[in-house]
Amino acid sequence: MKTLKYILLSIVVGSLTISCDILSSEPDLPIPLDETMSNTGGFIRVLSVTSSAFDVFVLESAKYEFIAEISDVNQGNDAESVTFYATYVTNDENGRPVSSEEVEIPDATVDVSSLDVSETTELPTGTFVVTLQQILNQYDGVISKDDLKVGDRFDIRWQLNMKDGRSFTNNSVSQSVTGGFYSSPFFARAGVVVGVPSEKFVGDYEITQVERAGEGTVSAAYNSGWLFNGQQTNTITLSVTSIIGRGFSLAPWVEYGIEPLDYVINFNLNTQLEPISVGLSTASSIGLSCGGPPITFGPSTENLGEFNVNDDSSFTFYIVEDSGGCGFGAASFEFTATKL
Repeated sequence: MKTLKYILLSIVVGSLTISCDILSSEPDLPIPLDETMSNTGGFIRVLSVTSSAFDVFVLESAKYEFIAEISDVNQGNDAESVTFYATYVTNDENGRPVSSEEVEIPDATVDVSSLDVSETTELPTGTFVVTLQQILNQYDGVISKDDLKVGDRFDIRWQLNMKDGRSFTNNSVSQSVTGGFYSSPFFARAGVVVGVPSEKFVGDYEITQVERAGEGTVSAAYNSGWLFNGQQTNTITLSVTSIIGRGFSLAPWVEYGIEPLDYVINFNLNTQLEPISVGLSTASSIGLSCGGPPITFGPSTENLGEFNVNDDSSFTFYIVEDSGGCGFGAASFEFTATKL
C-alpha cells in the first residue's frame, strides 16, 4: 500500500484510480488565501471552544464561549466588531424541530479594537461569550428558563462587521474557510443538556474496534479495515472538553501517514440522569477524499451506545465512517472502551 505524504497522490487499485487529498498544516483552498479574504472581507478563526452547551441544572451560569482570532488582508485592522444572533429550536409533540425567530444579542457584541493582539500571529485575539441569560433577555418573556428541556438547542450565529460597512457571516464564506485549517464557521449549536460530572470518563482508556471493516466499505477497500492506527485496539486519554464532552487524539487511516486528529465523545443524559446516547460529537474529515466530499468519521443516529454515569469503568460507542465521494456509502463500527 502506498503512503500519502502531504498534498496529493493517485492510487491505482485494479482498474480503479483514486485521488486522495490529505490535509497538512496548510489548507487546500480553491483560490489563494489573499483572494479569499478580499472576496469575503475576513474571517473569525475559532482556536478553541471552552463552553459549548447549556446545562439544564445550572442555567444561571450557562454560556457558549470560544477563543478566536480576527483575520483580514490588513492583519485584522479592517474589522470593527463582532455581533451575535440566536435562534431557539425545540421539538413538537411529533419530534419535529420548531424554530423561533432569530434575535440579535447586543450584550454579546465585541469591539475588535478591545481585543489583545497575539504575539504569535499579530492578529486581534480574545474570548467571545454568549450567555443563556443574554439570549433569554432578547426573547422578552416569550421563552424562559422554565420552558427549556433536554434536547432543545440554540443556534448561535456570529457576524464580522468591517469598518467600510460590509458584514460577513456563515452564508458569506466558502467551505474552505468555514472548516479545516481556518475553522471559521460563523455558526454553532448549543444544546440544552445535563452535565456529566467532571471527574467521570477522564483518564486512560483502552478502546477496541469490535470487528474489522468488511467488504463493501471504504476502509476495507483502501486500508487495513481498522479505523485508527492500523490496529484493532488503542490506548487513549480522555480529557474534559465541555460539560458533556471528553476529547482524545488518534491517527485515522495511519497507512496514509495521517497525523493524530482530535475527536470529542459526548455523553448525553436526560434529567433523571439516565443515558440517552454516547458517541462522537460531530462528523469530521479524516483528511482524505476521492476527489469529491471527504471521508468522515461521525456519530451514529441508530446505534446510540451504552454508558452509566455512576460507573465510568467502561462504555460502548459507535463511529460512522462515511466514504464521501468514494462511492461506498456509510458504515457503522462498534467500539468498546475500558478504563485502565
